[in-house]
Amino acid sequence: MTRNPWIWGAVALCLVLILLGVYLPILSKVLSTYSPSLNGWMFAFGMSLIPLFIGQAAKLFSKSFGRA
Repeated sequence: MTRNPWIWGAVALCLVLILLGVYLPILSKVLSTYSPSLNGWMFAFGMSLIPLFIGQAAKLFSKSFGRA
């Protein structure tokens, strides 16, 4: 999956859209968003890693117990 350039393009596009929604004045007004503090960004980044960890745990689980 990390070799697929479309995945990286999608990730980059999503990051740009999030940053525009937060920092572009007209979009932030329409979306009622505000600039989070460093702790807020760290929290959002940490929460976004949860699906990655769950997916990796599921792969490990299915490898370990799927061949029984």
